[in-house]
Amino acid sequence: MKNVTKKILALVMPMLLMFVLAACNNQPVVNTQGSTASGTEGTVAPEKILIGYSLNKLDDAGTRQMAAFQKAINETNAERDDLQIEFTMTDAQSNVDQQISDVETLVAKGCDIIIVSCVDTKGSIPALEFAKNNGVMTVEVRGMVSDAIDLSYVGVDEYALSQMWVDYIKEQLDKNPELVLNVGLVYGNAGQTLQLQRHQAIKEFAEESDRVNITAENYCNWDTQLAMSTVEDWLQTYPEMNCIASASDEMCVGVTNALTSAGVNYDEWLVLSCDGTDTGIQLVKDGKSDIDIKQIYSRRFGLLLDMSLEKYEGTLTDNYYNAGSLALVPLTLDTFDEYATME
Repeated sequence: MKNVTKKILALVMPMLLMFVLAACNNQPVVNTQGSTASGTEGTVAPEKILIGYSLNKLDDAGTRQMAAFQKAINETNAERDDLQIEFTMTDAQSNVDQQISDVETLVAKGCDIIIVSCVDTKGSIPALEFAKNNGVMTVEVRGMVSDAIDLSYVGVDEYALSQMWVDYIKEQLDKNPELVLNVGLVYGNAGQTLQLQRHQAIKEFAEESDRVNITAENYCNWDTQLAMSTVEDWLQTYPEMNCIASASDEMCVGVTNALTSAGVNYDEWLVLSCDGTDTGIQLVKDGKSDIDIKQIYSRRFGLLLDMSLEKYEGTLTDNYYNAGSLALVPLTLDTFDEYATME
């Protein structure tokens, strides 16, 4: 009888110890059969997914983008019990070689998904190929073309953005029948071909209108100082210029710095920009920028996360998604109160 009692104690004592330890840690007890101490089925640990984001440049817009993406991840983690998403990002600082190295680092970290905002639509392809060859799902967001891409995501339709500029230009021409616009186009990086569509509708409208002329164009590589020096040169070479469309707020700062230094009357100019950063919003408020096509990053990067997860989980079979104008609003002085604080 004593031997039986000892055997029972030997079996019971470890279970009692588990209950004591669990009580101290305020955690449910799960036995090897998968049921909790109360007899219910044990919860399955959520699947951990590590997403790496290779950003082309961590400027003002890039900072807001990454904050919006992290917010979307936090919201998804709160909503879904079956997933635990972690996020890491790198800054290529507009350097292709750095971006390739960054993606290699993200692969080494064990990322399940790598999103690439390319520095160059062709030069950055080896980064995607490296990730794909190492079994990582790839997502690109800047119009790259490669068999190594699992999902091409267009969070903002660049042509739709350009069309918003044209709609605003048409309004100004209708208000002032004598107005003729001589336009300078400030592009970003020549290697990022998708962003060239930001000016396409203006160029098309200029071809059909005798009141809009494309006077000058230049790549300013998303750089404030280069945009400033470009506009300074334009003001000397093209004194008839009275409109500039900048492909980013970062460059628009350089545009308006040059205009202010030259002492131009902003009432006689049209300045068009896009992104809707804090800087861009302030330029509209100060009357230096007439319209800023603002990106609502919560929409854009919420959709990016949703589509990336759907592709990863196999519920999205397409390898291309275009969000159109869902994340765009035209910020002007007239719409300022409605759109300025939207995130």
